[in-house]
Amino acid sequence: MNGRGDLAAPAMPQQAAPQTATDAANFFFDYDLPPALIAQHPTTPREQGRLLLYRDGVYDDHVVGDLPQLLPDNSVVVFNNSRVIPAKLTGRIARAKAERIIDVNLVRAEKIGERFLWQAMVRGLKKIAVGDDINFAPGGDVTGNAAQNFTARVVEKLPSGLAKLEFHDQKNFWHNLEQHGQMPIPPYLKRSPDDADKLDYQTIFAEKNGSVASPTASLHFTEKLKQQLLARGIMFLPVTLHVGLGTFLPIKGDIKDHVMHQEWGVIDADTVAQYNRARAEGKKIIALGTTSLRLLESAIDKDGRLRPFDGATDIFIKPPYRVTSADYLLTNFHLPHSTLLLLVNSFIGAGATKKLYETAIARGYRFYSYGDACLLKQP
Repeated sequence: MNGRGDLAAPAMPQQAAPQTATDAANFFFDYDLPPALIAQHPTTPREQGRLLLYRDGVYDDHVVGDLPQLLPDNSVVVFNNSRVIPAKLTGRIARAKAERIIDVNLVRAEKIGERFLWQAMVRGLKKIAVGDDINFAPGGDVTGNAAQNFTARVVEKLPSGLAKLEFHDQKNFWHNLEQHGQMPIPPYLKRSPDDADKLDYQTIFAEKNGSVASPTASLHFTEKLKQQLLARGIMFLPVTLHVGLGTFLPIKGDIKDHVMHQEWGVIDADTVAQYNRARAEGKKIIALGTTSLRLLESAIDKDGRLRPFDGATDIFIKPPYRVTSADYLLTNFHLPHSTLLLLVNSFIGAGATKKLYETAIARGYRFYSYGDACLLKQP
């Protein structure tokens, strides 16, 4: 991890998470969603997305632009400032007998000595050899000067099914990626990324390169809405969690056997100090998205004080886990059989979660990354 919080380092162990005595089998985990409710594009303007408020057992309809009237004055919004990188690439391998088109999704970066490598999902990996060069710049010659092309070498095939790629021109990597990469929109959209996704799938808070999926609750925010909230005395505190592709993976089999994916996070000393001061003053904490909440819970101690964090977390928040770091959660509607749906169960309870989703479907809310949102007050 470099000093800016950009993704560039291997994983580190995660600290233990607290538990309660609640019955772990009591959760809402599956539901049927009409395909028409899967949002293909965001609401315009962003803050006009619908917002289902759950508070004190009541489910009320609003829009995101109502947040200045819904959030407690002088509360604190903790947001994720990770930036989605255009991680979806299409390249080609030039060989003597044939040319092969290669689809690649970058997953995460790591630094090994002085080498900067990317783990990546590569379609047709079995047909690719270690040592192959993949050129991602249209019209470039993969057999020519690699520094003049956006070219990567396959340096290793991993048991996980991923490959390690080393880009030849590391100095211009980010520039080249912006030129030739596409946004890694979720697979359930069942369409190719378009030019609009480069703006639509990026939040106004995006600053630290590293995510390969968007912290989607923040997609509802505009600078205008942020200024309105600041005018109400609401403070914004940044954390960084680089969202991985594992966020889309459903749980298969028994929940207790699910292995949670790792994601890299950073909470700096300034955020820690302001968070702890706000808590001591009795201010309410609003986690903007499940990514912010997961990182807060990875760094909170048993006394409710936040600690600095710089490492990987694979925290799995599910019943009977009790969230202690936030009073409200603003989030989108999540996939069935997902770890994020279990997180919502932990935050407001299984019964309330079940009714939340039944209500959202009955009232025609739009689901998933480009869909509508809900604001949940912890009981």
